[in-house]
Amino acid sequence: MNTPEEKLNKAKIYIQNGSSQHLKHAEDLLRQIQNDYSGTAYATQASDLLNQASDLLNELDNDSADKPPSKVAVNLRNKWASISLVRDSRFQPFLQALFDLDLRHEVAVTKLRHEVINKLSGWIEEVDDETWLNGLVEPVLQHPDFEHQLDDVLDIWWEKRFKDQYHAIEPKVSDALKMWAVGKARDMLAPLSNNTNYTSLPSHLQNKVSELAHKISEVEHDKVRLEKLLGEFSDSAAIDWKMLNVLIIHRQDLQPFQVTSHYALPNTWQDKIEEKLGTFLTKLRKFIENQLLACNNLANVRQFYAEFQQLEFEEFEESDFLKISWFEEVQKNYEHENNNELKNAISINELTQIHQQLLDDKKSLPLMLIEWLKKRADAVDILINQWRKLIMGVEFIDESQYLKSFENLQLKSLVATPDAFQRDIEEYQSLWQHFSEIEAQLDTKKNTFDGRRFSSSEGRFRTDISQIS
Repeated sequence: MNTPEEKLNKAKIYIQNGSSQHLKHAEDLLRQIQNDYSGTAYATQASDLLNQASDLLNELDNDSADKPPSKVAVNLRNKWASISLVRDSRFQPFLQALFDLDLRHEVAVTKLRHEVINKLSGWIEEVDDETWLNGLVEPVLQHPDFEHQLDDVLDIWWEKRFKDQYHAIEPKVSDALKMWAVGKARDMLAPLSNNTNYTSLPSHLQNKVSELAHKISEVEHDKVRLEKLLGEFSDSAAIDWKMLNVLIIHRQDLQPFQVTSHYALPNTWQDKIEEKLGTFLTKLRKFIENQLLACNNLANVRQFYAEFQQLEFEEFEESDFLKISWFEEVQKNYEHENNNELKNAISINELTQIHQQLLDDKKSLPLMLIEWLKKRADAVDILINQWRKLIMGVEFIDESQYLKSFENLQLKSLVATPDAFQRDIEEYQSLWQHFSEIEAQLDTKKNTFDGRRFSSSEGRFRTDISQIS
């Protein structure tokens, strides 16, 4: 069942048609509205329209076939007879005159208006300029009796116009979005999104514009988000660990940057990210270098390393940021102190304590320093074993052999030898030299004794042989 609004609109169309038959249909429909909706605003509107329809019917009844049309009507009829093309420059002024609201109502004019509208409905499809079309039909649409007469044909024209524009604009908008040219894409969409003539189109067509607008918004969101992230990477170097950690978190959002739209990150923007991250890593390394160069001892390095380990760089190794040369001052100071302790050690026990301290000092340090301390500890361990052999009287190699040994050449270059150990070596070598001399003398005496015993035996052997003979 039709709603009262739909019935009123239908009655208006009957009235605008202007024929006697249509006007009678309008009267019937309006009287029905008055009966069904008595006392409502719908009944009031129906009464007004019913009066209008009755007046028009009365005029039609009063106009006889013998009554001549007015001069204005004749003049308009003659002008219309000379117009045969929609693009005729006289057509628009003619329509303005024909549908002038001040024009006296008469049957001849009404008939001419319907005739012109019927012809115009067929011509509209030839128009390809929407501005010109809007100006052409404006007089008709502004007339209350004919404002809906062109609705169907105009809807068809605007729908076709929309589809043609959409098919031309959509790939251009998509190309712009691939480059993140948001402003350009929005400007391209404007003829579709800002045209009020498209607001009455079917929803599935209007949704196409909404979908494109949504894609533009998604890319704009990604672009704004990335610009904010890039802007948060200050061109100045980080001044403390806290700031550095904030930048690292932002870096993780940048690489890789996750887009939320249907369009991938353009290469130009990826280049901006790579440039910004490259600059950031350079400044990061400089910050780390400065922090390390300010360290004077292992305690400072441990404080540094505790902060450094908080940095989340899963794709990098520790050696990508730390250089052994940055620890030279710390190593120099430590070696000087450690070598003094080694030189002053007076016993194996003290040397063992120093060795244990080297092992303890490896804790909570970068790997390259751990390896360095391990080499020193290994060298001290060799000293301990050699000193223990010397004290126990185990055969000890002489100094020339000792210095030719690879591990002891390495030992000499890594750690200092305790003065007490050096003195024990000298005493041991002195005793060994004295023992060697005694051994040589014994060997000489033994050889002499053995020679005499051999000569005596030989004489006895010869005597025995001669007696046998």
